[in-house]
Amino acid sequence: MMRGPDSGFSRVSIHLTWFRKRSALQVGLPFRRLCAQGSASTTWNSCRRKISCNQGWTKESEWISKNITRSSNVILAALSNDEYKRIFPKLELIPLELGTILYNSGDVIKDVYFPGTGVVSLVRHMKEKVTVEVGVIGKEGMVGIPIILGDDFSFEAAVVQMKGDAMRMSTLALKKELKAGNGRLITQLLAFTRTLMKQVTQTAACNRIHSIEQRLSRWMLMCRDRMGSDELALTQEFIANMLGSRREGVSIAATILQQRKLIRYSRGHISILDKKGLEKFSCECYRATQEMTGTRSSMYDNAHK
Repeated sequence: MMRGPDSGFSRVSIHLTWFRKRSALQVGLPFRRLCAQGSASTTWNSCRRKISCNQGWTKESEWISKNITRSSNVILAALSNDEYKRIFPKLELIPLELGTILYNSGDVIKDVYFPGTGVVSLVRHMKEKVTVEVGVIGKEGMVGIPIILGDDFSFEAAVVQMKGDAMRMSTLALKKELKAGNGRLITQLLAFTRTLMKQVTQTAACNRIHSIEQRLSRWMLMCRDRMGSDELALTQEFIANMLGSRREGVSIAATILQQRKLIRYSRGHISILDKKGLEKFSCECYRATQEMTGTRSSMYDNAHK
């Protein structure tokens, strides 16, 4: 059974005195790594309120919340302090579990998602019962782009490809921000829309021209770039669905890459051993999409050096 985007992370336990000892917190850590055992069991939003009730903790709790969010997603990180302060109450940190369907093709988009550590695939389901991935969205973007184009319905299905977290915002709240003229948010969303359109067209060409080995290499590298890790939790069945291939084809491709000592593959897990070698083996499409997402990911860093 597919799980909804709220499952598995509905409640956390937090010990308030733990925050005081962690004065040198690393910016961008997922919220669950900021949690420790204690007596206050509550949701993320009520946890923020509970900490803020203690006047001595208000500034610290706001600092923690702000930095976790801003450093995770490129679009949110690029907002000015005033813009961010205005939309922050409308954001909700949620987990993204592998295989979770955020929405299917044709569904009404009730919420949009700003991935942090999670990665989401945009996929098309064909009549022949074949599933093909047409786009990948990670920390560089937002899931739910049709909303800013004036459409409340999803073009494709959005499925969690790599588990992690995201900030969720209601469609209604986003529309209000767009109508209010949140300039930098609009600019960031439009820039990402252009990037996503380029990625979709590049993926279409790749699926038509390049071998399964090259496509698998490209796909793993794209996952790796968004996760920031060489360790990928992926099954053959899931990869086959994303690439529009049979499991046998994925198995043969993975074996070829493993024989070249580019990856190590075991059931449900892939380790990238030689990133540069995998890049050379991959097709031109990875380098093209890397330039697109790489430019976006560096925008915030360059602006704040």
